[in-house]
Parts: sequence; C-alpha cells; structure tokens
Amino acid sequence: DVELATNKYREFLKWRVESGVEQMRQSIMDLSTDEFHAWFREIRSPFALCICPEIVVSQEGHSVFYAEPGSFKLDEFFEHRPECHTVEDNDWALWVMCCEYFLGRLDDRSYERKNLC
Repeated sequence: DVELATNKYREFLKWRVESGVEQMRQSIMDLSTDEFHAWFREIRSPFALCICPEIVVSQEGHSVFYAEPGSFKLDEFFEHRPECHTVEDNDWALWVMCCEYFLGRLDDRSYERKNLC
C-alpha cells in the first residue's frame, strides 16, 4: 500500500523534525567510536541497562554490541534518577542518538565497502 507507506514515512519525518533529532545528531556524528563511548558513558544513568555500543567491528564490517538486559533493575533505575530526567527527554533521546550514530556508521561503512554491512 503505497499511500499508507507514504503517510507513515511523512509522519516519521515530521517526528524527526519536531523532536529535534536532526539538531541533536549534529553534535555526535563526527565522533570516533572511542569519543562516542566517552560521550555515552558521561551522560547515561549508572542505573540504566548495561550496554556497550559497538565494542568491535568484524572483518565483514558488522558491528558487535554488548548488553546485559538481565542485570537491569527497572525499580532502581527510576528510584535513583533525578526528577528532571524524564524518559522522553533523556532516555529516549539517548537511545535515538545511539541509533543515529551507529546507523550512520553502518551507512558509511557500507558505502566504503560497496556492500551492505
């Protein structure tokens, strides 16, 4: 259904503009992986899910991530966080920026290798 797909894509683009994704991503897109990890460690909650975005890149160009979802304690996460840190403004934004950064890296790597990584 082309019309449905067109409308969903229009909604997605509208969300990107309204939520400030394009502006936020400008501050991280030129960071090296090590710089991104430092940025990520600096702003994430110590009670958040234990995750290390892209710990290594395989010879084929695939990113390897590490996460420990079993160690995540949702009650501690919300109990210890400052009230000014909202899910929408902090946690969701951090997740979106992680996705933006690594999808950008995959796009660049795929372009360089002339195949999908």
